[in-house]
Parts: sequence; structure tokens; C-alpha cells
Amino acid sequence: MKKYIYMMMIACAAIFASCNDDTHGRGEGSSDNVDLSNLTAEGRIGQVVLKWQNPTNPDYYYSMVEFVNAAGETVKQKVSVYSEDKDKGTGYTSAKILGFEDTNNYEFIVTPYTSYGIAGKSETVSCKPEDAQFAYKYIPETVTVEGAVEGAVVKWVNEYEIPVTVKVSFKNLMGETVVKEVKGNSDGSLTIGAFVDPTEVTVTASNAAGTATSEPVVVVAEPAKGEIPRVNYSIADYSGGILGGGMEIEKLIDGNWQTTWHSSTSAAGPLHFTVDLSTVYQVSMVEFVKRTDDPNASGYPEHMEVFTSLDNSNFTKVGEHEFDASYVFNHVVAFEPVNARYVKVTFTHSGSWSHLAEFVAYSHKDVTTRYAEQAAAELVPDPDDDDTYYPETEYLRPMLPSDSWYQAGWYNNVKVTHSNPEEDPSEYTYETTGGDSWLPLAPLENDAAGPKLIFRYTSTGNLMCEFFWCKGGFPNNLAGGRETPFNISKTDKWKTFKMDMSGAWSTHGWPGKKGDGVRFDIGDGADQKVVVKLMRWAPKD
Repeated sequence: MKKYIYMMMIACAAIFASCNDDTHGRGEGSSDNVDLSNLTAEGRIGQVVLKWQNPTNPDYYYSMVEFVNAAGETVKQKVSVYSEDKDKGTGYTSAKILGFEDTNNYEFIVTPYTSYGIAGKSETVSCKPEDAQFAYKYIPETVTVEGAVEGAVVKWVNEYEIPVTVKVSFKNLMGETVVKEVKGNSDGSLTIGAFVDPTEVTVTASNAAGTATSEPVVVVAEPAKGEIPRVNYSIADYSGGILGGGMEIEKLIDGNWQTTWHSSTSAAGPLHFTVDLSTVYQVSMVEFVKRTDDPNASGYPEHMEVFTSLDNSNFTKVGEHEFDASYVFNHVVAFEPVNARYVKVTFTHSGSWSHLAEFVAYSHKDVTTRYAEQAAAELVPDPDDDDTYYPETEYLRPMLPSDSWYQAGWYNNVKVTHSNPEEDPSEYTYETTGGDSWLPLAPLENDAAGPKLIFRYTSTGNLMCEFFWCKGGFPNNLAGGRETPFNISKTDKWKTFKMDMSGAWSTHGWPGKKGDGVRFDIGDGADQKVVVKLMRWAPKD
């Protein structure tokens, strides 16, 4: 029995000794192979690069580098196991020690640690950093240049992370020499312009004190053609006041075609706005986008004129545009290249105010515009553009004196002609003879096919029209507040209008049943002619 007790005591003692050897009293984890090896130091401009082979211990986590700087202070820098030497790869570390402004000899102590806090043997290496004042000399040889719209982006590398001043000079569109400076202790870049031809760019670098400058390097910048950077745009001037609630004039240049500038003027005459491009560019084209958040709201530009200027004082007209409000996009004005910093746009407008969503300027008139994809989509043939008259379809038409429901006085300042009865019985011409022009449309002979209103039209003006909802036919329920406005644009070619009226039907309690009718209001003035055909109700998309 004593023999067995003695043997158990020996085994426990062996286990205790083994555990004590593994931890050396410093926690869990293995203490084997914690030492690093092959520690070297290389002096560089204003820095020292230390390299070593990591300990083979799988728990190795970091090394602590210590040295005494020129001010007599002890500096410590923790270097992770993940600071891999790019030349040698896994298992090797490379660490930059920065901030030396002298060439003294420094002693570096490197101590490895595991993630459990077990320290390996400290290694020591000495090195002198190279003189930091010469760092600027190496900047020009790293310079690269990339083309940008009417300019370029100049880039350089500050490998030694020493404060320097980089100076870039070039000639702009006006033949003026432009000099720009960038100060810093890291890699840098600078966007320059504007110029349209290949242009020589000269780059030099100086030390932080500005007492020494490198030899210049000259690179050739090849500018690109395209959209003038909108980040530089600002509004220099405008008329029409500002309507609050997120519809300020700055919405014209925010890069978001779903936001809108809403002028709030009540003054007659053209509106205008002037965009400052921030510097002189060669401008060859501008683009506009119509309001989209409420496409049926009234108030849009009509005849637009574009002017340019170098000084925001002396403007020259360069182009004009008839704004077709049936399109959201497809509003582009191209003209011969002109040097300009300011672009001014004036326009007549329907009503006492106007909407516009976007303004974009371009350096060349054969580039792809920002909204080219959306513009192309607008021009894709729409099935609703079909000009075919289908006898089985019920088309909306004016109530005529020959109709049994008609009563004298039901036309107000409008003349109606059945303009093409043989080829298209649905076509009618409406000519306004005064303000507040309206007439009733004939009541439905059948339930409406759906709440989407569709018709083809031509018009001599940009007009706001209205439907007054008359449940049971005109003039039932005819009162202010029961109308729904919609806009048609000036056009001498057939255009398609369509609008989902389901919201209006619900709001005004108009079911679209047999016998229901509407009052059709056409603009608000005399001497307008609108030709309408194939007006019908259709299912909602």
C-alpha cells in the first residue's frame, strides 16, 4: 500500500513541475521559441527601417521597439505580427521608425511577446537615419499625371513622410501661368485646370523651411472631354425668389435630377439664373432636366436662351432652346466652343413661376451627356403613341349642340371644330377666344376602362388644363376644389399625354361609371389652338 502512495506522490510532483516549466510563472501558453532573429536596421531619409525574423512560437503577437530620442525621451513603438515584410513575406517583419531630424546614432531594443504576455529575449541594433532635409529631392521623381475634364490630376509619393512643399505650375486656357502649392508629409494629389490641349506641367518640391528646392520635373497632361466638374459650381445670380421646403435655387446644381428649383416670383417677363463654374472653362454644351417629382405641375420654361461671360458682366448669347415640357430629359443646347466662367440662362415661362430640376455644363458638344441614357429611353416608341383609330374604343369628345344633354351657354370662350371626321372621328380642334375657356365633355356611354387618361395632341402654347369631375354628368357636382390640373406643352407635332387619375377619382368621388362626365378647361387666355384625338380612359399601368 505504501508503495502505491509513494508512486502517486511522484506522479503529482512530475505534473506540477511540468506545468511550472510551461508557464515560467507568466500565465498560460508556450514559452518555447519566443526569441526573434536576424534583426537588422537600415537608415533612410528621416527614418530607420527595422527588420527581423519572427519567433516560431505560434502565440507570437507583437514586438516592442524602444529607443531614446534626441530629446532624451524614451520612445516605445508596438509592432504587430501583421506588419509583414513585403519582400520576404510571412514570418518576417518590417517596421518604420519615423520622425528623425538628425543623423545621430540610435540604439534600438526589440523585445518579442506572445499573446499571453510571455516575453522573449531582447535584441539590440544600432543605426543612423539619413538627413531628413533631403527628403524633398525624391518627390519629383514619383510624379504621375492623369487626364481630367479640361485639366489633370497630378499625384506624388512622399515615401519618407517628411514635411515638404510641392509646387505645381501650368498655363490655363487664358494663357495665364497658374502656380499652386500643397504642403504635407504624406502622399498627395492636386487637380489642375482648365486647359483643353496637351499641357506641360512643372513640379518642384522644397523642404519644410523653404530653403532648398529640387530640380523641376516636367510632365505632359492630356485633358479629357466631358462634364465640367459640378463640385465647382455655384449660383452667382438668379431671379424669381426662392420657394422654401427643399426647392431652393441650389437644387439646380446638386447633381440630383429628382430635386427641383421652384421660382416663386409673381413678376412678368423672363426668369434667369447664372452659374459660376469657379474658373474659366471651354464650354460647348449645356443640359437641362425638367421637374420630375410632380410632372403634371404647371410652370415650365418655354423659350430658353444661353449666354456666357468671363466676368459675370459682359455676356454673349451662344444658343437657344424651345423647351418641350412633354420631355423630362432631351433638353440639350450645343454651341461653338467658348471660354467662359459664367453661364447665364434666361427663359420665358407659362404662369407666374417656373420649375427646373437640373443644369449641367460640358466641355465639348460631342460627348455623352450625364442624362443620355434617360433621354434615349424617352424616345423609345410608346404603344400609347399609336395614331390608329379603333371604332370599338369609346373616345372622349366634346358635348355638342346636337347632343340631347346639351344646353345653351355650356361653352365658355372656346370654339370647337370636328376637324377630321372621316379619317379619325375622335379628332377635335379647340380654339380659345378668351380667358377661362371651358366646355363639357359628353357623358360616358360605358364604364371607363380604367383611371389612366391618354390622348394625342398638338398645341400652340404651353397650357395648364383641368378636368372638373361631374358625377352623373355635367354640370352635376361642379364646384371649385373638384378640379385636377394637368399640363400640355407647345408642339406642332403629335405628342402623347397620359396621366394616372386614380388619385383624383378617389379624392373627388368620381367612379367613372356610365353617365359620368367632366368639364374640360383649356388654358387661361385667348388665341390658343389645341387639337386633340384618341382621348380615352385606359387601365392603370
